Amino acid sequence: MEANLNRRSMRRRKMARFRRPQTNFREEIPDPNNNIDGNLQRNDVVGLSLPFRLTNPEVFDCPICFEPLTPPVFQCENGHISCSSCSTKLTNRCASCFCNIAYRNRAVEKILESVIISCQNAIYGCRSTMTYQTKHEHEKTCMYLPCSCPLSDCIFVGSSSQLYKHYRDNHEDSAVKFQYNHNMQVTLKADEKFLVLQEEEDGVLFILYNKTERLGNVILVSCIGTGSQTWNYDILSRMGTSATTLNFQSTCLCAKDLLDDPLSVFGLDTVGFLVVPSNFIGSCGKLELVVCIWRPDATAGELDLGLFNRVVNIA
Repeated sequence: MEANLNRRSMRRRKMARFRRPQTNFREEIPDPNNNIDGNLQRNDVVGLSLPFRLTNPEVFDCPICFEPLTPPVFQCENGHISCSSCSTKLTNRCASCFCNIAYRNRAVEKILESVIISCQNAIYGCRSTMTYQTKHEHEKTCMYLPCSCPLSDCIFVGSSSQLYKHYRDNHEDSAVKFQYNHNMQVTLKADEKFLVLQEEEDGVLFILYNKTERLGNVILVSCIGTGSQTWNYDILSRMGTSATTLNFQSTCLCAKDLLDDPLSVFGLDTVGFLVVPSNFIGSCGKLELVVCIWRPDATAGELDLGLFNRVVNIA
């Protein structure tokens, strides 16, 4: 009996040599609020974020459609995941192993709801953070989407505001300057594909496109930007010195760069355009237009009044 007690006592002393000392858990965790006493409640510890690096962000994309995963996320019996849309399209058959897709993957859903990431346009100035499942929607309308300089020999890329400043500082002579709500006389060659227009106050860039077609010249205006605002514009064309005029009013669609074929990109059922007949082009082969781009906050009454005045009073 005494020998057994001695052995137990020796074992306890030996284990004590390797036992980690007792510590206060709250003192080991840095206080995120910089409290003087450093006291954190257990709930505070649970709520702390853990920094990590994801080497392959594609693990958060559906392996079938490659779109970002959003709850609900499904999986088959072998663990292959898919988004809800793909599961429905495949009639709940796994695209990898053809097993039934019969389970929700709650773990992946929790991760998608918990992971906070930065916008991919952070290098252009965006400071927004979001969950991975909302990343796609945010980046479609992010005001910091990269836009390209419309001049072919310039490789500048930046946010729309950065581009406007770049163009004003570096290509001032390459743009037609104008003011919102004011008429500007524009002359371009019949085969000239585009003109760059820049507003004098806020520097917003617009492109006046000109495409030669069988029936005449197709004219439209678009904005280089993200589409966060809406601009309306008027175009008027006169046939020589006669009283015959064409007047057109539409809304600027936005693109991030110069387009080779805006009608194809925007779609004929989406974009408005003016077709100027060939007999409106003067003997010198030039097309003369009057263009007015309205402020984004212009009212419907202002647009109607401006359109009427321009038709009556143009020289």
